[in-house]
Amino acid sequence: MRQVEETLPQDRFCRIHRSYIVSINHIKKFNNKTVNVGDKNLPIRDQYRNILMGKIVTLSPVPRNKQSFSSN
Repeated sequence: MRQVEETLPQDRFCRIHRSYIVSINHIKKFNNKTVNVGDKNLPIRDQYRNILMGKIVTLSPVPRNKQSFSSN
């Protein structure tokens, strides 16, 4: 998975679990435990959560901070 992750554009993809890399453009919603991509809810490992949140905050057209996300 590491080799795949290294070949993908970091601004468009994010690893959320040791078994999952998702396209940021295809994320419908997420919380602290899962990411909804299509009709799938995928788990987020603790070690990848802040990376995902940082990428989503950076790409958001509306200014936000990490505290504005749900803590569910």
